[in-house]
Amino acid sequence: MLAGGAGIVHTHVVDLMEPGSVAQCGQAVLALGRPVDILINNAGIMAAPLARNSLGIESHLATNYLGHAQLVSLLAPAMKAAGKARLVSLTSTGHHWSPVIFDDLNFERRPYDKWQAYGQSKCGDCLLAVKASAHLLQSGVTVLAVHPGLIVSTNLGRYLTPEDLHWLQTNQGGDQNASIHFKSIESGAATSVWAATAPALEGAGPLYLEDCHVAPVIDEPNYFNGVMRDALNPADANRLWAEAERMLGIALPL
Repeated sequence: MLAGGAGIVHTHVVDLMEPGSVAQCGQAVLALGRPVDILINNAGIMAAPLARNSLGIESHLATNYLGHAQLVSLLAPAMKAAGKARLVSLTSTGHHWSPVIFDDLNFERRPYDKWQAYGQSKCGDCLLAVKASAHLLQSGVTVLAVHPGLIVSTNLGRYLTPEDLHWLQTNQGGDQNASIHFKSIESGAATSVWAATAPALEGAGPLYLEDCHVAPVIDEPNYFNGVMRDALNPADANRLWAEAERMLGIALPL
């Protein structure tokens, strides 16, 4: 995480999987005494083997959703202080692969599946935008969910096998030509930058954005584009936030 001003850059290392690390990072940023104009929740993991954090929480849920929810809660006062801040929640069409399974969020009763775990966490990131927007929009914080596109040339793809890459191609509406469906890092970042800076989006959240436009809302997964209607459900957003507080054992005020 970076924060600075007058030519000064402060770096803060955070392990989103561990609540203690998230708390330390949030407190360090707040200690700078500066508003937070832009917060992009970009970090995440994908298709990782089963792992759990120090609280026993499955790693995708802990990293991709809970860590970001905790950080947003901690930095909410600094975003409100900015006057016109932007919060960008990175999600994915991977949310087509699984809704949030409230009856077994933590894979305690169902067999672990790395794609379902990732999909559930990315659905959670959509719901995070819905929840945060409901509480922060009145304070001038625009909250947007962003699907950056299929990018595997970063550390996000470190667990992917050739078989996984083929699976991604065929489950992203693709043919057998892998190269035409993967984005570069630069093109993948474009929608996040647009969400964080475009004047036309001010006060427009929560929206799900892809390829620098507002995505359509869909009722059936196509594994390629669009946002599932259940990923924008305010009741589910509230329920998942409450589950986050229960799992972390802390309040997450906004």
